[in-house]
Amino acid sequence: MSLDSFSGFSSAEPMSEAAFEAFKERMRAAAAQIAALRKQQAKQKKQEDQLVKILLQFIQSSTNTQLVLLISRCLEINIPANFILAIIQIISPEIGKMLNSNLLPESKKDASNQDMILFNEFDAAMPLRIRLILDNWLKNLLLQAEEYPTRLLKAAYIVNEDTKTIHPHLSQLTAYVIKAFLTEHKSDKNANDIEKFTEFIIKGILDGVSDGDRTHGLRNHNPML
Repeated sequence: MSLDSFSGFSSAEPMSEAAFEAFKERMRAAAAQIAALRKQQAKQKKQEDQLVKILLQFIQSSTNTQLVLLISRCLEINIPANFILAIIQIISPEIGKMLNSNLLPESKKDASNQDMILFNEFDAAMPLRIRLILDNWLKNLLLQAEEYPTRLLKAAYIVNEDTKTIHPHLSQLTAYVIKAFLTEHKSDKNANDIEKFTEFIIKGILDGVSDGDRTHGLRNHNPML
């Protein structure tokens, strides 16, 4: 299975405006599911200090020194703890247990009814279970990004005069996690493909948060983008 299985993404060419707009359209289509997820998670929402404690506990107990370093760098630039936890959850079952969060639908019926952001009905190169995990991971990232949007946007970008670029610390952590997940599930892991895909994903999330700020976002059940 290949990264090119993801809807709107092609590792063979630079990210086009049309491909990115198609990705944003799929995020709009999943707005209702994300709103339902927000309602469910509101019942078990943890305060920021609790999330920081969970993250520090993970750092202290983890034997993965590279992952710990990447997490620490993101904390240093003030990426919110909830967003960091959402990134690493896909490769850390213990984080999911601590947060009482599951990236798989509870039933086959839920799975069959799920609108996917990253895939369309013709994608078959990747097993359904893996597609569902990745898709729910992205939806949770979108949800968590809305919790502290101003802080996330300030930390996630490096701004120079009229240009802004995604902070390498955030890109490196996300790319590392994506590569680890794909490796675990025996997917291709070309470094260049993962770098492009990481940019594709992060840019989509941050653009969604930026537009959500201007329109009061999904909190008022408006379109995300």
